[in-house]
Amino acid sequence: MLQSLNDALKRHRWLSAILLGAIAMFFVVWGAYGVVNMDFFSRADEAARVNGVSVPRAEAVRAWQDQQSQWQRFFGGEIPAERQAEIKNSVLEGLVRRALIKERATDLGYRVSPQRLREAILREPAFQVDGKYNADVARARLAQAGISESQYEREVEESLLRGQLEGGMRVSAFITPTELARIFALEDEQREISYLELPYDKFTGDGKVDEADIRKRYEAEQQRFLTPESVKLEYAELRLDEVKAQVKLADGALEKYYADNRDKFVEPERRKARHILIKVAEAKDDAAAKARAEKLLAEVKGGADFAELARANSDDGGSAAQGGDLGWAERSYFVGPFSDALFAMQPGEIRGPIKTQFGYHIIKLEEIQPERGKSFDAARPEIEARLREQEAADVFGDRQEAIQHELESGNSKLADVAASNGMRVEVVDEYLKGAGGGSLGADRDLNELVFSDAVLNQGRIGGPVFLGDDRMILVKVTLHRKPEPRALDTVANEIKAEILRERGTASALAAARQTVARLSAGQPFADSAKALGVEAEPARFIGRADPAVPAKIRELVFQQARPDGKPRYFSVELDNGGAAVVQFSAVRAEPSAADGALRAQHAEEMLRRHAEADAAAYLEEARRQAQVTIRPDAFN
Repeated sequence: MLQSLNDALKRHRWLSAILLGAIAMFFVVWGAYGVVNMDFFSRADEAARVNGVSVPRAEAVRAWQDQQSQWQRFFGGEIPAERQAEIKNSVLEGLVRRALIKERATDLGYRVSPQRLREAILREPAFQVDGKYNADVARARLAQAGISESQYEREVEESLLRGQLEGGMRVSAFITPTELARIFALEDEQREISYLELPYDKFTGDGKVDEADIRKRYEAEQQRFLTPESVKLEYAELRLDEVKAQVKLADGALEKYYADNRDKFVEPERRKARHILIKVAEAKDDAAAKARAEKLLAEVKGGADFAELARANSDDGGSAAQGGDLGWAERSYFVGPFSDALFAMQPGEIRGPIKTQFGYHIIKLEEIQPERGKSFDAARPEIEARLREQEAADVFGDRQEAIQHELESGNSKLADVAASNGMRVEVVDEYLKGAGGGSLGADRDLNELVFSDAVLNQGRIGGPVFLGDDRMILVKVTLHRKPEPRALDTVANEIKAEILRERGTASALAAARQTVARLSAGQPFADSAKALGVEAEPARFIGRADPAVPAKIRELVFQQARPDGKPRYFSVELDNGGAAVVQFSAVRAEPSAADGALRAQHAEEMLRRHAEADAAAYLEEARRQAQVTIRPDAFN
């Protein structure tokens, strides 16, 4: 099917993520449930048995090897023993789940025809060039991922079976109109509130804090006032663009590629046109804009000069001064309705009004330049870029494998590894735990690697780690700065501000509670605001996600029962310190401004979530009921 994929060399595993991203869904781990028997097997070639069906040991070993190499890079060396057992269990559980999915789908009558399997493979984006399936690329990608043709076909087939199983559940999932109406009603509900915000800094008294209190907190909570853990870091870097710049293409390579792929180098059809645009600023102006466009169309068809009308009337500032001239352009240059009309016209033809998101257009087609093959000279820059990129990807992959081999052989000198693989060595003087630093940024995976035991304490070279698809990094810690207590005088102001905020917030909250008591006893809301010396926010209806209202107030109000004929009052502590007094007076349902299409999209999303939950529950129950036997030494 993929034409002798097995004969491709297994290399450049750095690209495997492109392909394995889609396959990863097979190995989702929900946790171990159901009956698991750890008795020894009678057959040495089995890793597990699921409802009597064998999971081959070779398949488990291959899955573990794939996981193992990724985790070794993550830990910067050997995987800790306790994590290794955990990962192996996850791998086996993933294989068990995959077997169950296949069993259930098959039992329910789902099948994948050879034609359907072929179509799925041909549509795989990783196998395409310029939107079309390319057998050479497919061979290379599978080889780079270390996956054989039969393995890949089996995994695609199982993916399609799972899709059919889940699709069947989606078809049967439903939300009743009553449920949907209730959900929308809850989302559309609005609540009328007014509130008084009491900033903490109005309630801090004289604003003084005893030095003894500052010292007491410093000594009691010294772990909070530490310098950040950091390292001085050397790193070696390999960039794909730098490799690309160094690539030297063989003599005649460009000409050969052009001769072999002449049909790929085509200049698309272009058209030269003019237009007049009448903008529609608001929906209410639509009819007037259309009428104006129709009047201009009549003038043009009556013999008026198109260019002069464009200069005098077009709202397109970019082309009006040129008489509406758009120059030569491909179909893709224009929005759909405009390009559809333009590329259906004949030279000299005038059409309009054509409606787009910009307004109404009158179009005149002047000339057509048919699709034509590019000459070698015209195609040369594109060919060179393609070949240079392909060659650079190969070199990049070769160097990654060479680096991996060198690290596995025990070379611990970063400068040597870098020099033999064309990498630049740089230094980051302060690289912070959790925050990173320098040109390496704050990549989480890299940060975890730098502060792993192997790199931080054992002095190993860490990596390679990829920052994006085109940047490979090796790291070496040269200095470790452990967290140390900061001097009191450097944090005194911070502690003082913290104490004042706490003091002010406690006082503001106490004042808010007293105010709520008075309001409940009949004090007018405006009088309460005056007594507190703050401005009352005018009463208004708010939605559940109104960004103009503090989140704590929104959350509180939408948790309350409806007012019973008179306002209800509450106090609440705010996230940024201080407190608020809230008056909750009414509830209304205000239909959302969302149009019918958005409502339908929202309903579809809710239905999808229901279906996914049903599918997950179904598979969980299948796992719970399954008779599973796992071989303890499956990976030995």
